[in-house]
Amino acid sequence: ERCIRPLAHVYYSGEDIMVVVDLPLADPSSVRVDLVDPKTLFIEARIKRSIPSDLIDLNLPPVEFDRFRTTVHLPRPASRVTSIKMYRDVLEIRLKAH
Repeated sequence: ERCIRPLAHVYYSGEDIMVVVDLPLADPSSVRVDLVDPKTLFIEARIKRSIPSDLIDLNLPPVEFDRFRTTVHLPRPASRVTSIKMYRDVLEIRLKAH
């Protein structure tokens, strides 16, 4: 696949869970967030222009990456996504914990 796994951080406090994902060069209109099950969040976004693998690591085979894709395992079960915001290539997803 031609996907890059982005850097993601998970924070939680009380009934709130926040997932912060770095998506440099991502097309904000293509961001897809799905709560697959109460403890699994799927995130995908198209990259505005493809990124050659040699810009990331010279040891990778030649390929052009065209999207970000990751699955985040949540520390606590979540019942729903309450907000999705993107600001300066950083995606912030807030969820309500069970």
